[in-house]
Amino acid sequence: MQSPESREKIKEVIPITMLQEFLSSKEAKNFLQEDNRIIGCIDGRVLPEGCLGLAGSGILLPRDPETDLPKEQYMKILTEMVKKDELETLTWHRGHGGCGAAKIYLKSKGIEKPTDDQATEAAQSFAERLGAELSRRAEKKVKVKEAEAPGGHNETGVYVDFTNKLDLMPELDTERELPNGFMINPRLTNDFKYAVEEIKVAVSIAFGSHGKGSDAFTKEEPFFIMLVDYKGNPLPLNGLPKMIQGMIDSNFSQYKEKIKIQTANTLVA
Repeated sequence: MQSPESREKIKEVIPITMLQEFLSSKEAKNFLQEDNRIIGCIDGRVLPEGCLGLAGSGILLPRDPETDLPKEQYMKILTEMVKKDELETLTWHRGHGGCGAAKIYLKSKGIEKPTDDQATEAAQSFAERLGAELSRRAEKKVKVKEAEAPGGHNETGVYVDFTNKLDLMPELDTERELPNGFMINPRLTNDFKYAVEEIKVAVSIAFGSHGKGSDAFTKEEPFFIMLVDYKGNPLPLNGLPKMIQGMIDSNFSQYKEKIKIQTANTLVA
């Protein structure tokens, strides 16, 4: 994966109006890689440290009340990934104003105005406890480390990646660059309902004071929600676009003309 410094070599950001076509073309293979083995936040600023996205590295996943860790259905998926060497590292980050997902979690626990330090402590503690439990179950060490999240949010969309291969900063020195976006990987949970909740978090950040803000998006240049699949994918997308649209209609009706849902089928499995 490319470092932020080498990203300067990339010249052209693919226009949002051409993104669906590009991701369905052969050229998209330059942005797919086989070794995405780090789970990080969906935050577009931390993608160099974690290509597979879960909000707060999983801190918002529904939890088992006895263990205060993700429910068994999610733990089984993540444990199998560790066993198959598909997951090696979990990250947490301090970010701009603390981890937003961690703050959402703390608010759900009754802390009305969590501080940045409280969010950082919650994000780190959760990642360390999750990493320890996955290591115990899989009998393989899962690394846990901090990822940098410099500056404010500048995402222009969200990639809902079912391939687990999409890389916004590929090592290949290409002349084109994908627009920056949040990264959500539903295969980490196989739970469409939860994926829609993560998309909701991404939209709220992008259109809020911590993101680019609602004025940055128009009907002509909307905030994109790009479902990236590959041909032959056994996990069908049937119903998911409708679920996302329902969430937008219920929560962001004032912005629905500025949000566009699309699906791209990559040619590389």
